[in-house]
Amino acid sequence: MKRLLAPCVLFFQISLSLLAQADLLQQYSSYSIEELLKVKVGCTSFFEQQPIETPGNVYIVPMKAEEHASLRSYEDIVNYLVPGNIVWRHSFTGALLGTRGVITDNNSKSMLLLDGQDINMRTFNGTPNGLENTLTGDLERMEIINGPGSLVHGSGAINGIVNFVPKNGTTTRGFLSMLPTVIRNTYRKQS
Repeated sequence: MKRLLAPCVLFFQISLSLLAQADLLQQYSSYSIEELLKVKVGCTSFFEQQPIETPGNVYIVPMKAEEHASLRSYEDIVNYLVPGNIVWRHSFTGALLGTRGVITDNNSKSMLLLDGQDINMRTFNGTPNGLENTLTGDLERMEIINGPGSLVHGSGAINGIVNFVPKNGTTTRGFLSMLPTVIRNTYRKQS
């Protein structure tokens, strides 16, 4: 009986996930190039701007569930999708964000924002676990600024800024289920 329960639950989760992703695919595929160029960026200053008006390089990474299913954390997203940025692992401070080949000794020089709000801890080397979060299904997009282009945010943004923009609860339906395994991998499904 126990052997049948796990495959049945997994089949149920996958089928619900496929139904929800069909709606997302239609929404993203309907955008034209002109609509994509009109996306406003909010992490470069204290008000929204067009990407062409922002100082420095701004990368906007839309989080499409069907394309980014293999990325398990924010660390993976930055490593594989953001040019010029890399995340290194340190035994004491955890994940360290590097920009343009420069990796600092702690994350207090890189600012991590969650929907425009600073999540860095000033007392503990920046943000110890901001890049290790595994809830990538909650993101609508990521906005990344390489280098000190955003002087508005102060000394915590010397190395760059990563803004995690979550999905809106009124427009996103479904649930997230995670199944941790013994070998440090996590299989997750969102619907």
